[in-house]
Amino acid sequence: MSEETAPLQHARKDGVVVARRHLQTSVMDGLQLQSWVYTRDDDARGEGNRPPSLGTPLLCLPEEFGNSRTYHKFAVALLALKGLPGRIYTVDLRGRGETRDGSIKESSPVTDADDILALCDAHGFHHVDMLVSGRTALALLLVVQRRPGLLRRLILNDAAPEFDDVGFARTTTLTHRASPPKTWDNAVEILKATKGTEFTALNDSNWNVLARMIWRDQNGKPKEDYTKAIARRAKSVDFDERQPALWTEFKMLKQTQLLLIRGANSLLVTDEIASRMADTLDNMSEVIARGQGHVPILHINKIPQAVHDFLNA
Repeated sequence: MSEETAPLQHARKDGVVVARRHLQTSVMDGLQLQSWVYTRDDDARGEGNRPPSLGTPLLCLPEEFGNSRTYHKFAVALLALKGLPGRIYTVDLRGRGETRDGSIKESSPVTDADDILALCDAHGFHHVDMLVSGRTALALLLVVQRRPGLLRRLILNDAAPEFDDVGFARTTTLTHRASPPKTWDNAVEILKATKGTEFTALNDSNWNVLARMIWRDQNGKPKEDYTKAIARRAKSVDFDERQPALWTEFKMLKQTQLLLIRGANSLLVTDEIASRMADTLDNMSEVIARGQGHVPILHINKIPQAVHDFLNA
């Protein structure tokens, strides 16, 4: 079951008014999964009702430890470009963002896959477009295994069926070694220290936006935006063991049109992994996010236009 829980909000981009509604969805174990739906608000522009057909919805799933704020500016920018999608859903997965329920004891790609399917069922999504960032791709591929016909088109944001072991270990270690930020300026300093060599395209404004995507604001200070269960999941990784590889599940996407957005400086989705993906499926196209690493920020440069063109092709 899903219900609307908050007043309508609006954002403006290039003369287009975008409406944002907060939704709350009950999943199998009673957890309330928090999400948001974005639509063009034609009423606010005095143009009457919304179009009768909004087309296939786009469901945006953040990276493994990310949250729905990752997609706010991107959703507004994408809807400002007329055409599909007509609806964009952004989700805070179990234990992250506004679904930061302290009672959560376990989180894994399996529980994430369960929650994604529960969300689709609650909203009646029998055919959906998806945008998936980073290692949440592992949960998405489990969804594909269980419900092969769900996807119309899939956008992988520096996401793959396998991630480079060395790059994953380096990125994870740098993140865990960093001290928690004390101020928002300190948060930006930490990001520049840990990600500066990857994200060479970012200006000061972009760095500030990225900090606000990663950390939540608590009384004017940045705080981690995931629960202890998620933190335990991050710290339990054994770098001596090979990380998961779901190439068999990836092959099940042969009937789904794919777009890979890859950070040019990504340490996790390397040239070799991207080449193997293209060799495995001939229905995949690729966009390189210049001057970005893992995972690319989607609202800058021409990425919204590339996604728009892919969805409307």
